[in-house]
Amino acid sequence: MPDREQVPTEPVTEVKAPGGAHVVVTLESIYTLVLETASGVSTANSKLDTAASKIDDHETRLRALEKRVYAFAGFLGLLGGGIGSAVLSVLKAVE
Repeated sequence: MPDREQVPTEPVTEVKAPGGAHVVVTLESIYTLVLETASGVSTANSKLDTAASKIDDHETRLRALEKRVYAFAGFLGLLGGGIGSAVLSVLKAVE
């Protein structure tokens, strides 16, 4: 990247801002904004990388939890079926 001291400071253009004020846009001001934007993009990229790894870990933990929930639901179904069979056997024996 060029050194900031090498950036010319002559006006690039003059424009009228809302309200009628004159604004002078220099290469230095544009260069400063480009550097700030590049810094912001770098920060956003690093945050996205961190978030992506957390999302992958979150998905893994959710899948493990779902497996436990389904296993527990299956166990309860078997237990309910067993209890129902036992009650039915007792009722048939009482008749």
